[in-house]
Amino acid sequence: MFISEETVNRVRDASDIVEVVSEFIPALKRAGKDYKALCPFHQEKSPSFMVSPAKGIFHCFGCGVGGDAFKFVMEMEHCSYPEAIRKLAEKKGIPILEGGASFGVSPNLQKKKRLLDILKRASQFYHKTLLDSKEALEALNYLLQKRGLRSETIEKFELGWAPQGGHALLDVALKSGISELELEEGGLAKRYQDSQKWVDHFRGRILFPIFDNKGQVIGFGGRILESTKFREGEAPPKYINSPETVVFQKGKNLYGYYQGARDLRSNNRAVIVEGYMDVIGCHQAGVGEAVAPLGTALTSDQCLLLKRSVENITLLFDSDAAGNQATSRGAELLLEYGFMPIVAQLPKDIDSDEYLQTHSVEEFKNLLQNSKTIFDFRCNLVLSLNSTLPPLLAKSMAAKAVLPLLLKVEDLILRSQMIQFVAGKLGLKEEAIHSELKKLQTGERRNINSPSKAVENKIIPQHELLSLEEELLASAVRNIECRKLLLKDLKCEDFSTHEPAFDCFKKLSEIELEQNIGSILSGLSESSAQWLRNALFRQIEHSEPEKIFASLLERMQGRVKLMEMGSLEQEIIMESNRGGKISSDKNSRYQQLTRDLKGTILKKIKE
Repeated sequence: MFISEETVNRVRDASDIVEVVSEFIPALKRAGKDYKALCPFHQEKSPSFMVSPAKGIFHCFGCGVGGDAFKFVMEMEHCSYPEAIRKLAEKKGIPILEGGASFGVSPNLQKKKRLLDILKRASQFYHKTLLDSKEALEALNYLLQKRGLRSETIEKFELGWAPQGGHALLDVALKSGISELELEEGGLAKRYQDSQKWVDHFRGRILFPIFDNKGQVIGFGGRILESTKFREGEAPPKYINSPETVVFQKGKNLYGYYQGARDLRSNNRAVIVEGYMDVIGCHQAGVGEAVAPLGTALTSDQCLLLKRSVENITLLFDSDAAGNQATSRGAELLLEYGFMPIVAQLPKDIDSDEYLQTHSVEEFKNLLQNSKTIFDFRCNLVLSLNSTLPPLLAKSMAAKAVLPLLLKVEDLILRSQMIQFVAGKLGLKEEAIHSELKKLQTGERRNINSPSKAVENKIIPQHELLSLEEELLASAVRNIECRKLLLKDLKCEDFSTHEPAFDCFKKLSEIELEQNIGSILSGLSESSAQWLRNALFRQIEHSEPEKIFASLLERMQGRVKLMEMGSLEQEIIMESNRGGKISSDKNSRYQQLTRDLKGTILKKIKE
């Protein structure tokens, strides 16, 4: 069954692009007739992501991603075109009418759907095993009694148990028609190279299903019990994750993000902790905005994921050397993505889950409230690490340690406040910090040679002059009267030397006049759609668009005639050189074109 074109148009017309984008990017701000923000799809310091409510589209001048409301939801939710339509239809209360042409399902998408179904069934198997199996009783007691989890918390995160034997999941899966190779592709089974024997990937471990932002199980984390006995010389890691698969890349997901989606948005904050149990403990304590990286340092993709939901970040890592290093590295990356991270500090030798077991929820929330800026944290850290040095030298080292962080703060007012704070804390003059910062900034500018930096520092070209093709096609897409004139007076072949313009004209000639910008863009190739979006955002508004368009059309017709005349001229010369007879039709046409192109039109074209 397929969604009817009538329903697609109703949903598109009802979906305000600014409203849709604002749900994911709260920092979207008005910029003239449009809106702008930092792009959620690539790293940048200056906003190049634009949204046009009048045209119903978005476009990033930095990375080129853009489209209508459907495309935005597809990119943000990692869903298909039909799924995006259904999501927006549900929000607007529009019933889905089935019928019309197929959207098609690619083999890769079919494979992903199959793996997601297998992972979902595996998670259900492991969860049921934890709750019902005698073998899992120790694991269940560990979670309920030692870790203090409530039954509803275990249900919320769908925690499970992987039996010791090594064939529990394999046996159930094979009986259900799932092959060993499919289990391997989902990261659920592996084959020993020497014996070719298949075994479950997870054995004798508490399992933490990892969900994507749509609530689909994409992988697992597994923890051994402290009482587990190993053979001599064997000491497997305490935690393991699923291997990376076509549906699971650990650097692109955050544990707890799906379960905490509502809290993240309502509180406009994420609390980043270290591990699975830290997230679960925080959620149980009422801090539902807690998330954690999946066994790696914080990544760019995870920062982009957070940008969809929140503007504020609190880092809550362990207070040991590794935790301090993770805090510093994570904060630097977050600053690059426009966040101003703050740091909550735990007592030494205790993680957030252990803290919650020995302190009240109120004490934990007070700990979060008493967070420090990353600049305060970095100064304190450097001073404590160099406490044996003379105070003046230690303070100088602390100041230099925060300089790279200050450079990453794009907001000049906020940067000035942070400089004032650092100067006051370390007993230094603000001018000295400004001077050192300027030297560091100058050095960094000399080292900027990458294409990404060049794009980032480029001003959004909203009002550059458009080419003739850009002006014509952008006007025809926006204005039905202009579209009628274009289709009446020109043909596809007239744009044959310009592929994006050719594609756009061809699309316009195939669809009904009433089609809106979003539906036109969705029918183009990505390169042609990007070209058209760029032109639409850069085009200057005219008070008399039809009059301007008529002038542009005249220029284009003149250019087409000039090209035709040049082609005929070459043919006539070649035939003349061969001693052949020039046809009267060719000669007549050439003479007509010569007369047409005399005077002002020819002058305009040559300009």
